[in-house]
Amino acid sequence: MAAMEEDTQVPPASAPKDITLAEDGDVILILRGRPFQVSSVVLSLASPVFKTMFGPNFLEGQAPRSAEQPKEIKLEDRYSLEMLLALMHHFDLDTLRGLDEDLYADTPLLVGCIAIAFDKYCCTQALGLSVEALLRRSANNAVIDDESVEGRFNMYAHTAASAYLIGSKTLFAEATRYMVLEGLKPFSELADVMFYRIIPISVLLGLEEQRTEARNAFISSFSGMTDRGCPFQKCSATSESTTFPKDMKRVLKDWPPLWTTASLRSVLHDMDGAGDIALGDETSCNHRGHSKIAGNTVKRVCDNVRFMICGMCYDCARQDKMQSRCEHKEELRSRASHRAFD
Repeated sequence: MAAMEEDTQVPPASAPKDITLAEDGDVILILRGRPFQVSSVVLSLASPVFKTMFGPNFLEGQAPRSAEQPKEIKLEDRYSLEMLLALMHHFDLDTLRGLDEDLYADTPLLVGCIAIAFDKYCCTQALGLSVEALLRRSANNAVIDDESVEGRFNMYAHTAASAYLIGSKTLFAEATRYMVLEGLKPFSELADVMFYRIIPISVLLGLEEQRTEARNAFISSFSGMTDRGCPFQKCSATSESTTFPKDMKRVLKDWPPLWTTASLRSVLHDMDGAGDIALGDETSCNHRGHSKIAGNTVKRVCDNVRFMICGMCYDCARQDKMQSRCEHKEELRSRASHRAFD
């Protein structure tokens, strides 16, 4: 995943400032010209990569080091490692923001880069819960702060990629579910975008499949209610409602929805508050027919469509298995009832 980190665009660094993460630290890591005083013991406990580096088989481990004479080591990693070091030493990221506000202003990118460094330095056992909590807090804050569909989608995508890196099954399913609900563009267009390359192509194809099924189910469910049979016995007349399209446009801007500008989430949200949908009173035989789709029926259709959108399975994603072969859909749908980011 190191190549991913190199592709990450970050704001230009400000003038280096010394940062002491461990006052009795026996190592000074130089990152982007900035010295970080850290503890080799803490780093070794958190990361097997650092444990190997400070072991007897590497020059860094063989050289004498102490709090009085810390060993200076220069690393080429970008600012994601700075944040990981802060977490290892139980520093809040706000501490780093205070030192370099511009650099740490982009929270989704910041958290995503932590996940990249987390994966590179194999910190699952030591920091898994901390990074997952950070991802959830970042995602929840971004939902509140960003009102644009594109902004929220990017945040969910960053969260999904980060959850994939840190091995968080529940968060991966939740984030990919919201990618389906918020996404407007074809998922195939994301395959060459930097952060989405972390996610296997089978996941992107599965998201497209899930979104297409949900969209089709939404349209067909309501369209199927417009062909009304006469309620009178021995009368086989049918008619298509002429008021239905007009009343749907009372709720939605377009019918059928224009999916290039309307997300599934926004359409379902608008339909939840639609109330009754008028179908008109007359059939072709001039008998009075069913005059509406009841509001509770509208709500039930929307809930059924939401139930279809369960996100992607982490275990199957790791095996690069297509969604059609996933055996865990019911479990994912059960989890989806807890809407983490609403």
